[in-house]
Amino acid sequence: MSQFDRAESTRQRDDGIARAALYAVRPWKEHAMDLCWSAVIRKHRSARLPPTTF
Repeated sequence: MSQFDRAESTRQRDDGIARAALYAVRPWKEHAMDLCWSAVIRKHRSARLPPTTF
């Protein structure tokens, strides 16, 4: 295992920890909104409609 590989795996683990902390800190309503918007955007893409602009 090279030093670069070791640094890369450490960075990935740290990214995962940071993401988990972010999800724990963010209110669940924000996640619900994210899921809603991603579903809306996916539906628009699959229907070949121009994306809604906000």
